[in-house]
Amino acid sequence: MDSNYVNLTPDERWAFDGILSYLTFLDSVQTCNIPHLKSCVTAPEISLCMAEQTSQEAMHNQS
Repeated sequence: MDSNYVNLTPDERWAFDGILSYLTFLDSVQTCNIPHLKSCVTAPEISLCMAEQTSQEAMHNQS
């Protein structure tokens, strides 16, 4: 972890860890569900945007 993390109080660490885990969960939900929505889209340009969003969400989730 970053050296700034060690300078946080226990309450601040608890809040940071909770928020980080919540945001990671949201990214994983988006990564899994966008392809299901994409299967209903017929416009190729919209489908391409959704594929790009899926890719970005997956990379964000992994980071």
